[in-house]
Amino acid sequence: MSRQIKPTYIEPLSDFGFKKIFGTSANKDLLINFLNVVFQGRKIILDIHECNSERIGKTKEHGKVFFDLHCIGQNGEHIIIEVQRYNQRNFLSRILYYQSILISEQGQIGKQKKWNYEISEIYTIVLMDSFPLEIENKDQNYIHPLCYCSMETGTIYLEKSKIIFLELINFTKKEPEIQGDLEKWLFALKHMSVMQKIPDPLQDPIFKKLFKIAKYTNLNRKEQEMYDRELKRKRDAQLMKDTWLEEGELKGRAERNQEFVLLLHHYGDPIEKISKITGLSQVEINKIIKSKKG
Repeated sequence: MSRQIKPTYIEPLSDFGFKKIFGTSANKDLLINFLNVVFQGRKIILDIHECNSERIGKTKEHGKVFFDLHCIGQNGEHIIIEVQRYNQRNFLSRILYYQSILISEQGQIGKQKKWNYEISEIYTIVLMDSFPLEIENKDQNYIHPLCYCSMETGTIYLEKSKIIFLELINFTKKEPEIQGDLEKWLFALKHMSVMQKIPDPLQDPIFKKLFKIAKYTNLNRKEQEMYDRELKRKRDAQLMKDTWLEEGELKGRAERNQEFVLLLHHYGDPIEKISKITGLSQVEINKIIKSKKG
């Protein structure tokens, strides 16, 4: 990235940026503030502690699962935050699968009679960066809170499991139009990497801390190198996608997938992340990598 103009602020939804901002105990106040803003009073988070984000599959074929962020609130509620930067096959099913992992794990605590199916609440927040939810008759709002309810009356029957989708592609407000803390957060997450200074509506102490942490020159050399490498991977991947669009159907889908998988693998991305980006299963990805080595 030596020939690239250095940014003022990092991309908060990049892997590095997301972990830098939300993934450390020193920034717990940022995460708690963000969660309470997204929950909009339906849930109040006073304290959290982060948990292991890696899950081992039941068999070798299942592979590993990595949550972008997994934490537990003061009342035992589980919270997952997932950042999805590309659309993928079975995207909604994957989110449901992630929730089911945390539900099934609770059944392993003690004996079943003592447990009595007392499931802790599970919330999944999905930050969708550059694509919309592909759901028929969906409204154009940028926030979609989902739970178990009656399809006829809308009455909520079960509040143990909730999913909140945040579609940044639908958040189109300009700086003078920003109202409320949720819009401040979404504006920052969507536009921070191209800003030169903190916008006037975001002068609250919590956002001043956010921008201070995200300032590129405040990163140490190792962190800057890590971030620069990630940006290069993103550019190379986007260039490959653009090339596919120009070539149209000259290359088959299978060949394009193979090239993309090998590029991401070359840059050291883990199998689970490649699966999230491409929509291919971990078994399919491993076959592509092994065939190249052979």
